[in-house]
Amino acid sequence: MITDLSPDHFRITDATYGQTLPLVRCEDCGFGFADPPYMADLVSYYERLTDDQYIDTQDTRTMQMQRIVEKARKFAPGAETALDVGAGVGALVNECRQAGLEAVGIEPSRAFAETAKQLYDVDLISDVLPSQQLTGRTFDIVFLVDVIEHVGDPVALLGYCRDLLSPSGVLVVVTPDAQSLATRLLRFGWWHFRVAHVGYFNRRAFGIAAQRAKLEILRTERAKWYFEGTYLAERLTRYPLLAPFAKLLLGSGLGRRLLRVTIPLNLFDSHLFFLRIAR
Repeated sequence: MITDLSPDHFRITDATYGQTLPLVRCEDCGFGFADPPYMADLVSYYERLTDDQYIDTQDTRTMQMQRIVEKARKFAPGAETALDVGAGVGALVNECRQAGLEAVGIEPSRAFAETAKQLYDVDLISDVLPSQQLTGRTFDIVFLVDVIEHVGDPVALLGYCRDLLSPSGVLVVVTPDAQSLATRLLRFGWWHFRVAHVGYFNRRAFGIAAQRAKLEILRTERAKWYFEGTYLAERLTRYPLLAPFAKLLLGSGLGRRLLRVTIPLNLFDSHLFFLRIAR
């Protein structure tokens, strides 16, 4: 448990698994969340966030973004506009534009917004929802990818996203599943138990949050990721049973060459939700 916070605790590539803010759990729905007093300054940490390793791993992360955009368009085949909330360095916005969508991204990290311009020539809105810069606008697709677990009021965030949807628009949410098999097996060794994650949903808890935000779940899938082998091996060194093998690969020339491959990964421990405005 960590209480002395800095922006470094909120890095996307943070690998101090098992360290969290003090957590409490709803006995009714199973939603786990950080004790509210510790979440008062979350936005300020994200505004000052930097993460060089995240920037250096955009090639593989972009593959995930391509897949999410493709899936989203199946639920909104006539979509013309898109918004990415918590846009990072703009990879998903760029993929939307490559797919022919007029796309906008909003991101609190000032450093990430600057990098988005350098990497993808994408101008992100440096803000969080609700944002005056989006007043009066609606979008056919709104993306909330690995964001809702980082905020203190997830129902309010879902509501802001609903208000930004066009009447037939689709909201796409990716978030860890706190009731997955991986969670039960690894307990506090689970890779999603991190300081930056202040809300932990199971499917029931997310369904209740969506209902309160006047949203309807159209479909639920499992999120798929893409990582370079080296990135995964470095994280496996955190687990005693796998650490010797991971270190052997990382420490040998042959192992490092083998680890250069991109590995598709679906551990069935993250949800991919597609939602629309409740009717």
